[in-house]
Amino acid sequence: MSRLVLFLALMVPGLASAQLYGIPGDSPLTQTFEFKIGPYTPDIDSEGGSAYDDIFGDEGMVLFRIEYAYVLWRGVGGMVTLGGEVGYGSVTGNALDQETGSEGVDETSLNMVPLGLTAGYYLDTWGDIVPLVPYFKLGLDYTIWWATNGVGDTSSFGGSDAAGDTWGLHTELGIRIPLDFFAPKMAQAFDSEVGVNNSYLFAMWYYGWDDDFGSDSSWQLGDSTALFGLAFDF
Repeated sequence: MSRLVLFLALMVPGLASAQLYGIPGDSPLTQTFEFKIGPYTPDIDSEGGSAYDDIFGDEGMVLFRIEYAYVLWRGVGGMVTLGGEVGYGSVTGNALDQETGSEGVDETSLNMVPLGLTAGYYLDTWGDIVPLVPYFKLGLDYTIWWATNGVGDTSSFGGSDAAGDTWGLHTELGIRIPLDFFAPKMAQAFDSEVGVNNSYLFAMWYYGWDDDFGSDSSWQLGDSTALFGLAFDF
């Protein structure tokens, strides 16, 4: 009897890990959702000039993105996903006088709506050893941007509206921390009642090249920055 009790005690952590990472017993894992947020400063001045610094100084925007993806494959080697994402960020500064080039009194804002198609690889089977899930992503970006004046109208620059769209690429390298590991019973209830297999906090390094693939006529709207967020597998 004592040996049976000992055997069951040793098996409990393994069963919790199985519930955590989708081994039979969980509901089917077919999709994933992420909400991410962090500081973002478009690298407009990287190609010469000081347009961004002159207007916004060292101010950056708070960028948030949400991503919804389907699981294309999941096995011993990890998980592969393909999904889409949308975000929003805005930064406000003082507009420049177009005649003198000096700082004016009116405010201006740069607004960005990044859209993306993202492929990801998650080494979630590593979580059976340590409660961390490293991952890597590569994305195709399409960013809609526009500048507004103090009354909310689209600004003009050189006789044209200060608005446009820009294509680019981005990569993400991150770590997910499974919340299930710290509360396995709550995670199991969350799965059986709502269908969420795993919940995570995560941190990742984001690097974007958003300049129409090197076009001389486009701004560089990309940045390298850290983003943080919350994710759910279901």
